[in-house]
Amino acid sequence: MIDERDILRFCLKKLKNQKEAVETAVYMREPWTVHFYKEGIGGKKFVVNTMLGSRLAIPGLIGEIFLEEERELSKVYEGILRCISNGKNKPSEIANTLFSRKLIAKNSPTTVQQYLVNLSRIGLVERLKVFGKKGSLYKHISSVFELYFYLDEKYNFSEKILNRKFVEKVLEQLLPKQVEDFFRNLLSKVYGLDKAVWVTRDYDIDIVLLRFKKPLVFAEVKKVDELFSKLKGKKFLIVPHEDVLEVEPKNLAILTPRDTLKLKYTCAGEGI
Repeated sequence: MIDERDILRFCLKKLKNQKEAVETAVYMREPWTVHFYKEGIGGKKFVVNTMLGSRLAIPGLIGEIFLEEERELSKVYEGILRCISNGKNKPSEIANTLFSRKLIAKNSPTTVQQYLVNLSRIGLVERLKVFGKKGSLYKHISSVFELYFYLDEKYNFSEKILNRKFVEKVLEQLLPKQVEDFFRNLLSKVYGLDKAVWVTRDYDIDIVLLRFKKPLVFAEVKKVDELFSKLKGKKFLIVPHEDVLEVEPKNLAILTPRDTLKLKYTCAGEGI
């Protein structure tokens, strides 16, 4: 996988529209997707070209990853990847779904734990901390694989050709979260801090960076509320371009995609 900063820099040079550059970068982190890039055509069009052009090849790519690890892509592993694509990303939710599909013998998070560890080690999923709680979430590392399994779970993508407009409409449901994942990774590397999310009854913050257990950086993509602006720490609102906001929020910094590349790298959040 290409580093988020490197691929974003490349896409910003190729595309004038910063929003389309980010959408392209989210999927072009995987070098093989460059094959589907055409000069000046980015964003959702590029993603749809990639998905329709590789629909039959993606299962083989996933199978090859397991062969390299001397493992077989079993129905349990595939079931977990499908669960995570479908928003069931807690071990308890995954176990419950696999048990209902008769893929595991016991409906318990411990039953799927070693599978999740293996998928993390292989590089297909990552474990994401939930700030203030003991639990964790699991997310796809590959946006391409995430969208593929989502399309296949809901619309039988592997066996049925879907039209471009339909795939783009489905993509719009996943892309906002994938963009958040992209910038969480990018900011984590800039500041050398651990990634997390913060989920409460009152609000969710999708980008939280921790030094050990202490939150130092918060960020949102395109939206903030009053509670967010009251948090103590470095706060960012990431927007697709400078004039997207009618009123500039107080007590936080506004970043465009280009601005994120100007942030100074630190070691474990030094100076924050």
